[in-house]
Amino acid sequence: MSRKTKPSAQHDDVTYIAYPKEDGLLHVEGMCFYKGNKYTYSLNEQKQPEKPSTGKFYLLRGRISLRSPSNGKVLQMNGPARRKKRNQLKANGREPSAETFSVKADLYLDTMNEKVIQEKVMEKAKELSVKNATTLADANNDLYAGKMPIPRAVQIYADIFLKQRKEKAHTSEETLRRSKRELENLAGLLDKYTMDAVPKEALSAAYKKLSDKRRGTIFRLAEQFEEYCRDRGIYSGENPFTTFLEGNPSHKKRNIEAQQKKAQQKESLSEKEERHLIK
Repeated sequence: MSRKTKPSAQHDDVTYIAYPKEDGLLHVEGMCFYKGNKYTYSLNEQKQPEKPSTGKFYLLRGRISLRSPSNGKVLQMNGPARRKKRNQLKANGREPSAETFSVKADLYLDTMNEKVIQEKVMEKAKELSVKNATTLADANNDLYAGKMPIPRAVQIYADIFLKQRKEKAHTSEETLRRSKRELENLAGLLDKYTMDAVPKEALSAAYKKLSDKRRGTIFRLAEQFEEYCRDRGIYSGENPFTTFLEGNPSHKKRNIEAQQKKAQQKESLSEKEERHLIK
């Protein structure tokens, strides 16, 4: 059986990483997004039983969890879902544990096909979304209003955004890590603002604090990240970075001056090329 040891292509916003554990059995993990909410999952290949069992045997078993938009931890039930769970435990004479109210579900799969696994993960994410609609509505109250702080958005969504960007552009892991550091650094400079409202003055101040060589690249990266978030309903309205870059005279001026300077440079052959040409 072949083992995948690095991320594969994305499918419906589901990441997939598979590698063998020390015992040789496959481990699969990843995350997915459904309606702007983040889910993480983990699966382990099951060892084939030596003797047939009376129960159903699954090739992969694991769990999927819904992550809180506020802190990235496993989301906790509230409202009717929490009361229902508590009443079930009370009826059975049991006490709640640390994970009793965590929004999660078991995964049982009888396939090793990557695409099918991704589809099943997305199906289970949708089921969790429906069953925990009230909890999600409360957790995303600020999110859907576009009031998510920029650092929080970077914390929750940057990883999957950068991995998708990496696969499209075929960039290196080093570039991926640098891009994340740059997004986090920029988010730190804009930590007073939310995704839907970033004043031009704040962007201008942050722009000036960045490296002269990297500021344009960093802002274009942030522009793409904002587009990614807007496409997933994290906020609505205009992209503040697009508006800034289009209306920033100094940014345009530097680009024009650089192009003019490059055009005015005299092109000449190296000494080695010149000797070769003469011969």
